Amino acid sequence: MTEQKQILSAQEHLAQEIIDALIEKKLISANKQKKLTQQVAMGLLDAEDWTLLIDMATEQEAKNGQENDAEQNK
Repeated sequence: MTEQKQILSAQEHLAQEIIDALIEKKLISANKQKKLTQQVAMGLLDAEDWTLLIDMATEQEAKNGQENDAEQNK
């Protein structure tokens, strides 16, 4: 079976670039990539949504860092 590439609209392409950059900077969680890309492309996220997403990702990153520190100190 051949894999078909999806043709993205300008909005979808920009949304994908934005989400990829935020994931790379660990400002949002990678497991939300597909859904967020669609929501950004459609303009469905507001300031409160962004704040919550970034807070959740940075809290998770901090928690992971603390767990790694605890493992290294054993």
